[in-house]
Amino acid sequence: MKYEEMLRICDAEHIILSYEDFRPPLNGLYISCDGLHTIMLATSIRDDYPLRNVVLAEELGHHYTLAGNNLPREHWNRLNRCNFSKDEAKALRWAAEYLIPQEELVTAYREDITTIPALAEYFEVTPAFMAYRLSLPGRSQYQRKIV
Repeated sequence: MKYEEMLRICDAEHIILSYEDFRPPLNGLYISCDGLHTIMLATSIRDDYPLRNVVLAEELGHHYTLAGNNLPREHWNRLNRCNFSKDEAKALRWAAEYLIPQEELVTAYREDITTIPALAEYFEVTPAFMAYRLSLPGRSQYQRKIV
C-alpha cells in the first residue's frame, strides 16, 4: 500500500509527520527550515484513506520539488503568488505521478478498470485526483478512452 511506503519515505528522509487540528479547507502543510522537515496532516482526513493518500503525497511532493526553506509567508505581491502557484503545481504533479505511475495505469486499463471512480478506488485516491492525473500532458492513446 502506498501509505505505508510514504511513511517509510518520511522516515528515510527524516521528515516529521504529525496530525493536527486544522480548520477546513487546510488538509496538509509541509514546512522545511534549516534542515528540519515537517509534514502536518489534518486530523479530519486520517480515516479518509483516499484523501489522506493524496494530501500526504502532495506534501511529499513539496519536499522533493522545493528548493531551500519554505516557511509560510504572506504573499504580498503578484510574483510571490505566482511562484506559490507554481510550487503547488509541481508538488501536485509529483504526487500524481508517484501515486499513479504510468505503468500501473496501463496495467489497470488492461484489467478493464476504465472509469474514473473505478480507477480512483484501484489507486486509493480521490476521483478528482484521478481525473487530474489523467489530464496531465503526455497521455498515451489508451488514457483518452477512459471515461
